[in-house]
Amino acid sequence: MKHCVECWMPDTRPGSVFVDGVCGACRNYKTRDGVNWKARERELDELLDQFRGSSGQYDCVLPVSGGKDSYRIVEEITKRGMRPLLVTVTDSFSHTTAGEDNLRNLITRYGLNH
Repeated sequence: MKHCVECWMPDTRPGSVFVDGVCGACRNYKTRDGVNWKARERELDELLDQFRGSSGQYDCVLPVSGGKDSYRIVEEITKRGMRPLLVTVTDSFSHTTAGEDNLRNLITRYGLNH
């Protein structure tokens, strides 16, 4: 088993790519200061404008698991006035009680349909 030389994350995650011993997450983290975040935010809003308030009950569909990324995405999309339908694809892996609680809390916190 290999580990990232910077954060010690193992290479057991599917699709892990290490370059010179450094994982993808660490490589991406280093590039964040070179991103024009204001421009990216405007680009996202322009994209969402194409669908915001469209006919029907929902503006978009968001895949969620209940993890921290799900919370962040739902927060960003709802604060921009979108009405998402949350969708979770189940798999054959066992689900933890904590994971199920997190998903239920996400749905309840934002008052969205799932």
